[in-house]
Order: sequence, then C-alpha cells, then structure tokens
Amino acid sequence: MDGKAVGKSILTNNYDNFSNKFAICHITITKPSILKRFKKMNLNKTINRQIKPFNFILVGNEVNDVIPCLPYTKDINYIQYNEFTDYKSGKSSNELDKPTIAYWKSLDNVLTEYVRHNDGKFDYINGIAQRKHITVDRIRYIGKESNNLDETEIFGIDDNSYIEYENSKKFMEWILSLRPRDVKEHGISRQTLYNIKKQIKNKNRQRLSKAYTELFKIFQKHIEK
Repeated sequence: MDGKAVGKSILTNNYDNFSNKFAICHITITKPSILKRFKKMNLNKTINRQIKPFNFILVGNEVNDVIPCLPYTKDINYIQYNEFTDYKSGKSSNELDKPTIAYWKSLDNVLTEYVRHNDGKFDYINGIAQRKHITVDRIRYIGKESNNLDETEIFGIDDNSYIEYENSKKFMEWILSLRPRDVKEHGISRQTLYNIKKQIKNKNRQRLSKAYTELFKIFQKHIEK
C-alpha cells in the first residue's frame, strides 16, 4: 500500500481510492490454538497441502463477529470472495449466514476509524487533548506471553495471553519444594525444573520458559484444593 496515498487521503478526508481494497495482515502460526482453527480446512488433504505449524496465514479484521483466516497467498485481489475459516468459531465460510465479502473490512473504513478514534494516551477535555499522567502504585508480574501483541491485537486475548503471577513469593517457594517426579506427568523434565529453580535462586526472571507458565497453572490448582 502506498504510504503517500494514505497520507493524502487522510489530509483530504477522501478515502474513495481504498473502498475496493481490504484490510489484511499475515502472521505465522506459532501456537496450537491458531492451528486448530484450520482443522476442518485440513480435512481430506494430503500433508503437503495442509496448513502446518509456522506456515503464514492471512487474517482480516473482525466484522460481523467473524475474523476471517485463510492460507497465505500472494494474490489478494479477490480475497473477499475466497473461502476462509472463522478464527473465533472454527467454522468454514460456507457455514456462515452471509456471503464472504460481508466479513471483510474495507480499507476506507479502517482509515476512517483511525482518523476518528481517540488516542488512549490522552484525556479529552472540552475537545482538547491532554496527556495522561501515570502513577505507579505496585508491580505485577505477568507472563512473557504478553509479548505476542501482534496476535492479541488481531485475535483478541485468551486465558493464556496475560497470565498474572499472584502470590509470587509463595509460588517461588512452592517451585523450590518440587521434585522431578511431581511435574513429570505435566511434561516438565528434570533439567527444566532445575533451570527454573536456578533462575529463582539467582533472582533472574528475564527469560522465563513456557514451563514456568505451566507450573503456575499447576500451582493455582494446588492452592484451590
């Protein structure tokens, strides 16, 4: 997309040139929750034609409570007529009530919303933007999954998007008390547990693994008993 053309359209408040183009982004399938949405699309296809982990996919904006997803292709001129999978429900576009074009947001709508939306970093008083001030009152530890901002912006958040580590001190003490056999059935190896314990003892939380998140889920169930 031509950045100069976009800028000119915003300045002139004329988006007609973008009315027949659609908002599309491409992302990588990096986790099972995304891949499973293509289960129906992969049915009865040979392995070389299936959508697999780390493949690229094309994703549209949410329209009519549907987020269209489809395999990556360079030809997007008529993407609004292609079959897709709804990320939210896993349904094929053939199972939805409306024609496929009804679930794609045109770029002129995207640009209009961009120009008209209020900036979250400001308060608006009598039509005048005033920068918000931040006062820190506490520190809350959350998982590194929150780094996947591109995915959460597109698909929204799920239960694993922003895991908050409450009862942090008790959680650390609980991990240090664990033995390898306590977590083996959860797929956490002896070496992984050793590495996490070492991080805790060295007060290094900068590179926490997925196993750390899994341990916190086990810990939550443990304290609920």
